Amino acid sequence: MEILIERLRLPVRLGCTAEERAYPQIVDVDIAIELKEAKSATTDSLADTVDYMVVVQSTKEISSSKEFYLLEHLAAEIGRAIVKSETYVHSTSVKVTKQIVPQCAGIAVRLSVDATGKVIQR
Repeated sequence: MEILIERLRLPVRLGCTAEERAYPQIVDVDIAIELKEAKSATTDSLADTVDYMVVVQSTKEISSSKEFYLLEHLAAEIGRAIVKSETYVHSTSVKVTKQIVPQCAGIAVRLSVDATGKVIQR
């Protein structure tokens, strides 16, 4: 079972140059959390699943906590925080999209983090 958080729009100081990081940019964050088991589908209890509002708040805190040079680093920080804080997480996939070129919808990075906090190579 997966819990999906889609298009969480967050301001982030992000970019390779100081000029890019001078002002927060809005990025879209998509998160897929794969649960170890689907117990909550039977119990209907928040105690048996991931509280997505906790994940949203944690992601907001990470995005505002410091400057990031790369989308990859921001995505990995978010993924590691999710697997570290949530008992029922098997793995998570994080996609961060930045709108920087008018000719495309965005530039994005997607990566997965396993339950140990390691970025998974695919």
